[in-house]
Amino acid sequence: MCRESASGLARALTEASAKAGLVELRLDCLQPLELAKVIPEIPELARYAELPLIITLRAADQGGHNKLDRSERISCWKSIAEACVNPDSEADLLFDLELDLLTDEGLRPIWDKLGWKRIISSYHDFTNGSPDLRAIYDRLAASGAGIIKIAVSIADAKDLSPIFELLEVAEQQDRLLIAIGMGGAGLATRVLAPARGGFCSFASLNDAESTAPGQLTVETLRSVYRFESLNRETKVAGLIGSPVLHSLSPVMHNAAFGKVGLNAIYLPFEVSDVIGFFNSIIKPGIAGSGLPVLGFSVTIPHKTAVMQLLDWIEPVAKSIGAVNTVVVREGNLHGYNTDVTGFIEPLKQRIPDLRGIRAAVIGGGGAARSVLWALGIEDVESVVFARDTEKAAVLAREFNVEVVKLQGADFTGFDVVINTSPLGTIGAQQSQTVALSHQLQGVRLAYDLVYTPKETVFIREASQAGCTVIGGIEMLVSQAMAQFKLWTGIQAPAQVFHEAAWSVLNAS
Repeated sequence: MCRESASGLARALTEASAKAGLVELRLDCLQPLELAKVIPEIPELARYAELPLIITLRAADQGGHNKLDRSERISCWKSIAEACVNPDSEADLLFDLELDLLTDEGLRPIWDKLGWKRIISSYHDFTNGSPDLRAIYDRLAASGAGIIKIAVSIADAKDLSPIFELLEVAEQQDRLLIAIGMGGAGLATRVLAPARGGFCSFASLNDAESTAPGQLTVETLRSVYRFESLNRETKVAGLIGSPVLHSLSPVMHNAAFGKVGLNAIYLPFEVSDVIGFFNSIIKPGIAGSGLPVLGFSVTIPHKTAVMQLLDWIEPVAKSIGAVNTVVVREGNLHGYNTDVTGFIEPLKQRIPDLRGIRAAVIGGGGAARSVLWALGIEDVESVVFARDTEKAAVLAREFNVEVVKLQGADFTGFDVVINTSPLGTIGAQQSQTVALSHQLQGVRLAYDLVYTPKETVFIREASQAGCTVIGGIEMLVSQAMAQFKLWTGIQAPAQVFHEAAWSVLNAS
């Protein structure tokens, strides 16, 4: 909990205690005058928390919010020790300290007063470097503190394995360890670490009160990731790509796992080095020495690169030249492409017989490749419209289709117009569209593969032109259901996927 003022702290602690298993009070967030007010009240505040309360006064170079120098920090900790003088009478208090203070022999009487078993010896690294975590762990363990905390920035999910290995070391040594990978790429540690021996994870009451990069809210940990039900046997699936944190896939798949009662979790893995990720996370998981891997979704930019890492690839995925689903089967990695099924099924629900219709496919990237392949199987006459016709010419040759410049395009005579480009996606491109209503007059159906926002400019323009419309959420759900069945052998209800996705889109 990070508040600048002492006002309302007791109420906030009561609120936090209703949602969490323990509460952290970040004293370094308080303004100096407010800090002086709060320190004498710590024992009383602990009673409001009704849970173990961690008292933290983080140094500025370790992520602290104030500018207290070393002597000021020491003075504050002396006051904290005086306020909490009897370690046994306030057994629900823990104290988070950096190693530079704990190893100062002159300060040892202060820590003796607090009680060493209640001290967390902590280390934070925000540099995205590659620190020697085992050496850091050993130094922290030697301090005499009852709990060790290591939090380091993770830029690529391939670097998660040292954190999970450290949890194994601590468990073997019967030491209490908090191990966190900060940043979006470290999200898996926040979800999985306690299930693998970690002392706790950290979450915020809301997004505004996050105290570290990549920190989730308590509600997200509990409702999306089913945090409290996870254990060592929990199978791990996830999304490999970059960027992935915006994806609705974790919400959908985790809702489905919960609905069918499977002990499995789906996580977003921010990955730039896909080969490194397979070597450090997936292969050890298959061998039984790492996270127990169920399978993965694969997205941009790895759908083609991942193919070289697989033991077997289905003919459809080979033909398209892209894999979006990896399944662990009898110790081998199998590759599939569910984008084809995901795309074509919603279209055929509207137009059951696609033979002979004309389709304008907008875009020249990987999504267009899957769409053209699916349309070709259905004997649809396709034309590619692209901003970069030279790039799209590769597709034109491969699928024997015409390429037309997108700018100023006329879609007269087309039954279906399909946007496979990212134009209209939430963010910098949200106000853009591949076509306006006057260009879409007479078109039977418009299909946008973009699913955030829930109504793109293209969908709005197509509706104004009188087109039947299909939003990207339908393809997303369809391909996700196919992935889920490949991993589990279970056909999860479509309603579960739809409701989970719309719960997020309607809240945004």
